[in-house]
Amino acid sequence: MVDRMLQKVAAVIFLLSFGLSAQAQSWVQIESQPGTAQAIARAEAYAQVLPDVNAFRTGVRWHAIALGPYVSEGDARRRLLELRAARLVPSDSFVVDGSNFRERVFGTGLAAVQPATPAAPAPVLEPGEETPEQARRSERDLSREDRALLQTALKFDGFYGSVIDASFGPGTRRAMSEWQQANGYEPTGILTTLQRRELIDGYQSVISSLGMAPFIDGGAGIEIDLPLALVGFDRYEAPFAHFEPSTADGVKVVLISTEGDESTLAAFYDIMQTLEIVPMEGERNLGRESFTIDGQNDRIRSHTFVRRAGEAVKGFTLIWPAGDDKRFRLALDQMRASFRANEGVLPASAGSDVQAATCRTLT
Repeated sequence: MVDRMLQKVAAVIFLLSFGLSAQAQSWVQIESQPGTAQAIARAEAYAQVLPDVNAFRTGVRWHAIALGPYVSEGDARRRLLELRAARLVPSDSFVVDGSNFRERVFGTGLAAVQPATPAAPAPVLEPGEETPEQARRSERDLSREDRALLQTALKFDGFYGSVIDASFGPGTRRAMSEWQQANGYEPTGILTTLQRRELIDGYQSVISSLGMAPFIDGGAGIEIDLPLALVGFDRYEAPFAHFEPSTADGVKVVLISTEGDESTLAAFYDIMQTLEIVPMEGERNLGRESFTIDGQNDRIRSHTFVRRAGEAVKGFTLIWPAGDDKRFRLALDQMRASFRANEGVLPASAGSDVQAATCRTLT
């Protein structure tokens, strides 16, 4: 009798322990947010590139964003190591048992580990294609410069709007996913080797088409990167140095160089707006030390930047065809960043007799 009772007790203890272990869950907590709206927004961002994303209320205000559930702590830890290695989650993410999770505000919480089912056949890949896991592994070999270049290309294409930090966080993953979708690929948020090459080649082909290169105009006392695949020095007409089109694109550059002060700057602000290369429509800003003028009509666009440089006034105007703004905004950024005012200005008498040898390309 006693033995039979002990057997029943042991069976009950076994069943209870089995039931508890079956119900035990582990999670990978990746963020905490102070409000419901913030938590849902961040969970949605992670869900663009990761499965099993959930958000739970953990207190009066705070919420946890967590991945899972996983059937064991070991499974959760292995998943955390994979995600950290792929830099898909913050480095301070950790494993929790979810005991403080209350109301779910995002996600389904479906178990990440399901009963075993027959393995699906491996997808048939075209030559050179990669699975998401293979793409993630090849991504780990990228240098910091490679990662920054990918972000720059995504930004140029209009998919990424944040800082270039070489870190593939949720914003970059979302940009990659949107780029994939726009280009007919499965939006995994992880670019394959071929997709990375396509993205970079597209960006670099634009750079190549501009032929941006450092240029020194000794007569004007200006150093600047110019789109030398599209323009070439033509003549001086003080206070201007004219660079005319060398292709059918019709791109032009005008460098501005003269002696002057604040009143000269203001006078040039008015003068530039009377020129044919500066259409009337567009934003204009005049300050004490510099001004910018954007002009546009149905044929051309132009941007003028002029500033005081000691006892001189120097600047440039870029003119390009309407409808090609994306490419030439890239050129403008480089021109603005590279612009340097050196000593010397164009003399008032400068004309076509001033030797073009004062201009040179830096190689």
